[in-house]
Parts: sequence; structure tokens; C-alpha cells
Amino acid sequence: MPKTQCPHCQATFKLKDESLIGQVRPCAKCGKKFRVQDMDEFADEEIEEPVAPTRGKKMSKGKKKSGGNGLLMVIGGGVAVACLLVGIYFAFLRGGAGSGVGGLLPGGQSAEATALDLKENSRRIGLACYNFNDTFEKFPHPEVGPDGKSGLSWRVHILPYLDQKSLYDQFHLDEPWDSSHNKTLVDKMPAFFQTPGVSETGKTAWHMFTGPGSPGAKGPFKLRDILDGPSNTILAILGGPESATEWTKPGGIPFNASNPLQPLGTPYDGTFPVVMFDGRAMKLKSQTPIADIAALIGSQDATIVAGDPFEQYAVPKPTGMAVDYPGLSQVARACFGYWETNHRFAAAKMNGGLSWRVAILPLIGQQELYGKFHLNEPWDSPHNKALVAEMPSMYKTPGVDGAGQTSLHVVDDPAAPFGVSGGVEFKSLTDGSSNILMVLIAGPEVATEWTRPGGLPFDPSNPVSAWGSPQAGVYPTAAFDGSLKALRADAPAAQVALYVQHADNKPVDKTIFLSP
Repeated sequence: MPKTQCPHCQATFKLKDESLIGQVRPCAKCGKKFRVQDMDEFADEEIEEPVAPTRGKKMSKGKKKSGGNGLLMVIGGGVAVACLLVGIYFAFLRGGAGSGVGGLLPGGQSAEATALDLKENSRRIGLACYNFNDTFEKFPHPEVGPDGKSGLSWRVHILPYLDQKSLYDQFHLDEPWDSSHNKTLVDKMPAFFQTPGVSETGKTAWHMFTGPGSPGAKGPFKLRDILDGPSNTILAILGGPESATEWTKPGGIPFNASNPLQPLGTPYDGTFPVVMFDGRAMKLKSQTPIADIAALIGSQDATIVAGDPFEQYAVPKPTGMAVDYPGLSQVARACFGYWETNHRFAAAKMNGGLSWRVAILPLIGQQELYGKFHLNEPWDSPHNKALVAEMPSMYKTPGVDGAGQTSLHVVDDPAAPFGVSGGVEFKSLTDGSSNILMVLIAGPEVATEWTRPGGLPFDPSNPVSAWGSPQAGVYPTAAFDGSLKALRADAPAAQVALYVQHADNKPVDKTIFLSP
């Protein structure tokens, strides 16, 4: 039986009538309206009758449900709903391996390469907006900064979350974008905001919508204000070159429900790249009916769009990863889920004597197995040792045949995130999330029991010496920005060391990864 949750009062319900899914209805407990979504992991009470009908609001012709990307976590028998930030991280992960930096979109490159750059840039911009929200408890606003002033654009205020804090610190935040000082920084626009067809330095066509009906119509807004559901609402959109403006200039595209795309100019390849509030990087078809486009922009119109107004990016599958290992991204998702629940990441050595892999079991759909462990006993106690043989298939790695053994590892050293006692906080990842190793698949010769705490040792002079044999010359890894990276086994040791460490305040040379 499907289940749903009210985002206002957090009440959870079983739905006897599946036709309610996708509709906007009042909560049976608090009375506030929300979009009914099917969620899999929770239930507190049961709705005996259908949710009360919505008055004065009807679904536009052909409207249908659209799933969200929130992540629900059941921890220790209780229920905790993770912030959608976890979902957005892994909308990014589903995009495949990335370099962790925005493409430069140079003239003359192939259409496929441009598409790959656009998708990567879109995902990183969306992630930055969510990290901004995590810091300020509100999303970046096109006209108002986090301090309530309007002198600089939302693009400037997300710079610290794009690994561009040094650039952000150069701005005089108490001055307008075109002050004599701030105007000198226009030419330093990061590659994330570059736009196909825009040759003028410092100009971008990445926009948010403004005005009545837009998400920020009433000023700074929170996720709870996106009543239509994050999967049904546009966060940011890339217009045509005619719509380009200085990237530091505040403001956005005025929302006109009768012709919402007109101010954006010429679409790219017949579409407008968008970032949705659920983190998906998609391409909005320019021929989508106007009413549907308006519904996707509006955050409180209580409508969800029919059919499929989007195209997915047709980009080549990354070839840098030596093995197709979907478990790597799922494990990374679970690590973020643990962080969202506990406000810090798991540690290589968890309190009580079990591994980080055990700690994230509830986040990979293994709550029942997690419940079998005696958490106050070490991994090799008579009881816990009997559970080694029940290793989830997600932890199985190539070339490892021993029962309960895996070569899925973290690095266990105080200089590495998982080596921090008690677990590292996200704010401590000062090198930038794209520059920090989260998890990797090492060689089969360094496999260990999946429940055993600890990780791989770290030798800065030769980090991979403890990693065993690579797969086709690379180690599959996931970074803290959610990207999957194929780390070259022959990469310079100094650069690999920078990738392992989380607070050396030095960027990583991206050539240590195989390009897709």
C-alpha cells in the first residue's frame, strides 16, 4: 500500500486510494495543502477515507503525477525524513562520472562535448543552490542576497559552493555589482556560468525567474514553499545568448505566464537546459505547451505537468570507469544520507566496533539487517561475526570471491574525511567537495570483512601503495561532490594525496582522472 507524508506537519499516512497520488490535497491532520507523493519507507497512521478534495483548484488537462527524489531514512527503529539535499546529490550521481568542474564550452567543440559540459554545469549549479540552502535555510534569491540586500546576483552568492570561495572573498558584499571595485570582477566569471553562443566576457544566460507566480515572488523562500513539489518546479534555466547579462548583476527573468519563454531568446538545440528543484538536470522542450511551462515555473499553482516536457541529455557513457559498478554511487548516496541524519559523515571506525558499511545499512534498504547487529559489540563478537556472511550484494566488488569480503574502502587517516574520529562535518571539507575522495574500489588483494571497522592506510608519498591492483589502470572512486571519477593508477603521488586529504586547501589537478 503506498504511503505519503505531509511536508508541513510531517504526519505520515497509508493511502488506500492510489488515485490520490500526484494530486494536491489538504492534509487530514493539519489541513494544509500538499502534493500527495508515493513514499516507500514510512507509515504512522492510516487514512481510512480519501484525503479531502481540493476546492477551487483543478488539475489542468492531462496533468499527472511526477515522482520526487526525497530520501527517507529509518534509523534504529525510528523514522527520519532526510532533506531533499540528499536527493539532489544523487540526481547528480545518476549523471555519471564527472570532472567536478564546469566545462568551458569552447567554440568548435562537438555537440556531445557541449551537452556533457552543460549537464555537468547544471548539476553543479543545482548542488550549489542546495548547499546555500543548507547554510542559510533558504534558497538563493534572484534579487535578494542572504543578508537581505540586493547588490549582487544569486550566482555570486553560490560561489563558495562551487569551490570558488577565493573569488567570492574578493567581492565587496556591501557594494552593488557595478561599483568600481566589484565591476572589475565581472571578467572573472567561472566556467559554470558560460553559455553556448555568448562570446562577451563575463556574461551568462543562466537565470532564475522573478515576479508574481515565481518561487521567489514573496522574497526569500524555503523548500517548504515549493508546494507543487520539487520535481515539478524549475530552479534555474539557461536561456539563449540574447538573454545574457553580467553574471554578477542581480535580477532574473520576469515571469509572464502567457509567454514565459519569450524573454529567454533562442533555445539551445530546440531546448532550454534547466535545473529542477529535485536536482535533475534536464532540457525543457521549447515546444511544450505554454500552460505547462508556466506550471513548471510556478511553485504554488497546484499543478503538475502531463506527458514529458523534457529531453534527457544524450551524452556518451563515461568510458573512464573500468567497471560498471552501480553500487559505488548507491554507497555514496547512503553516506550522504547518514550525514543528513547525523550532521556528520560516518567514520572508518564507528563507536561500538563496527564498520562504516554497517552504519549506512538503513540508507541502502537494509534496515532489517542493520537491526540484527549488536551495536555495542565489536564486529567479531560471536553474534556479529555470524552476520558477515549476510553482506549485501551492493558491497560485492570485482575479483573478490570470499564470503562477506569487499574491497570497497575509505581511507582511514586523520587527514582523510573518514579518518576523523566521530565523523567529519561537511563544513570541514575545506578543499572543495570535488577535490576530496569519499569512497573507492581497491584491488581484490586488500579485501576485508565488510563489517570490520577501519580503512586503507594513507602514505602521502605513495597513497595507492595500500590500494592493491587497479582495474584496467584506474581506481573507481566517488568524490564528495557526488561525481564518480576514474582515478589513474599512474597519477602523481602528490596529486593523489591532495585528493585523499580534505583540508589541505589545495585543488586537485583534474588530469589525474580519466576523462569521459
